[in-house]
Amino acid sequence: MTEKLFLDDREIAMRLGVKPNLFSAIAKTLEKSGFPQPDPLFEDKRYWPACRSFLDRRHNVHQDAGGGDAPLQLDGKENW
Repeated sequence: MTEKLFLDDREIAMRLGVKPNLFSAIAKTLEKSGFPQPDPLFEDKRYWPACRSFLDRRHNVHQDAGGGDAPLQLDGKENW
């Protein structure tokens, strides 16, 4: 089964592990800093990848353009 891209606030709250009745206030606060707005074209649901990306940036988790963690860079030959 493929992952849904557009989620309602209840579904986002569940993914984040917060109580759904608290998420409305949380979302309004985060929206002031750029958290994705509900999209009226998609039944007022939020685009989950953008939400995840926003939260990753907020918590200094950086990803490469492919969506995964950046690979570790080798710093030279190890001499054991």
